Amino acid sequence: MFVNMKDVKSDDVLIADNGFTCVKPGPVKICEDEHGLFFSCECGKHYIDGQLDFDGSDQLVGLSRL
Repeated sequence: MFVNMKDVKSDDVLIADNGFTCVKPGPVKICEDEHGLFFSCECGKHYIDGQLDFDGSDQLVGLSRL
């Protein structure tokens, strides 16, 4: 089940699927800085607003709840 951006906050743990090239599938801890919500990855920080679905919804693609 995918998650909506508005329901995510810092310290949440989400599950990344196998569609990411910068992080292995599994749990990722959400953090926040002045640029927004992100999780740590091989490239540094992966901001989750980049996972918003192209259909204009608030749904994050590739991330789900535990």
